[in-house]
Parts: sequence; C-alpha cells; structure tokens
Amino acid sequence: ELDLLDAPGIIPASFNDQTAAQRLAICNDIGEASYVDSLIAAALLIRIKQLPRNRAALAKLRDRYKLDPLGVSAEDFVVHVAGELFGGDKEQAGVRLLNDYRNGVYGDFALELPDDL
Repeated sequence: ELDLLDAPGIIPASFNDQTAAQRLAICNDIGEASYVDSLIAAALLIRIKQLPRNRAALAKLRDRYKLDPLGVSAEDFVVHVAGELFGGDKEQAGVRLLNDYRNGVYGDFALELPDDL
C-alpha cells in the first residue's frame, strides 16, 4: 500500500532519516535555508553513481562539465564545477548542479527505486 500526500506544510520541520531529507532537498521539496547546496549536490552525485542504470546521467554530467564523475569524489566534482564556472564558489556550483537535475538536464530517473523503500 502506498499513500501519497501533496499538501503544503505536511513535511515535518526535522527529519530523523537524513537520506529522506537529502532526497527532498535534491528535489527542492524543503526550504533552501534548510540545507547547504554544495553538500546536497554532492549527495545527488553520490546517488547517481549508485543507480543501476546511471550511464546516461553520468555521460551528461561528463559532457556538460568536462570531467568524469566516476574519476573523482562527488565533493571534488562540485569543486571542479565551482572552479570552472563560478570562480571557486562551491555554493553556486551546488545550485547549478541541483537546478540542472531539477530541470531534467541529466535525463529522467528516480532517486529511489522500489528496493530502496
């Protein structure tokens, strides 16, 4: 059984499940003041690397940012984007990486799979 809720204010103010909180932040479902963009962008990259069908998303990341995400840590990937595009500003890089995901630049894929639930 699956219950879906779509109501403003239904998300609790704090989370015990940090994975759920990270994924909500990745999808922009919690307030931006609640998280650090560069850290959530790194969490997104880690999650993409874990997905079984990640080849297309990884290729789009590699082509867009001229660095293979499998060749570096997620944090180093954010630092690379910051250095190349934002004068070293990791938070701006995090915003860009997250917005690209939210706008479908990396393709369409789910962050959670049925086995994750």
